[in-house]
Amino acid sequence: MPADTPAALVALVEHEDVAPDDVAAALVRLLRIAPRLGAQTALGVLSREPRIKPSTGLLVDPGDTVMRRWRRRVAAGQVLLASPVLPDVFDELYDELSDCPDLARDVIPGIVIDPAVADTHQAALADLVAECRNPTTP
Repeated sequence: MPADTPAALVALVEHEDVAPDDVAAALVRLLRIAPRLGAQTALGVLSREPRIKPSTGLLVDPGDTVMRRWRRRVAAGQVLLASPVLPDVFDELYDELSDCPDLARDVIPGIVIDPAVADTHQAALADLVAECRNPTTP
């Protein structure tokens, strides 16, 4: 199976031992050649465990695999945010980001959002970032 086929790229992204940067690169390529499959694959990575950011600096640090899985989630979110498919997956991505402020804090800063994204989506992301920085109490 050639390395740049959609199936090969999905297999690369799905493999747990693949580094987050390689996941991001494969997702960018997949979104370019098969946008729908790329979006589904990225959302799949984004919806995986761990659902909360692993703590560091503890007596027993979480394993490298836990942090790698977290960074893979972050990479998938960043790729989707910078991708032209964002309008199509915005609701799902927003749900994931708003579910976990740590994920939103790790994904959103520094991302250049595709200019085709509606102003309402950009405003919602800006509000989410502001909420993550200054959480309100119920």
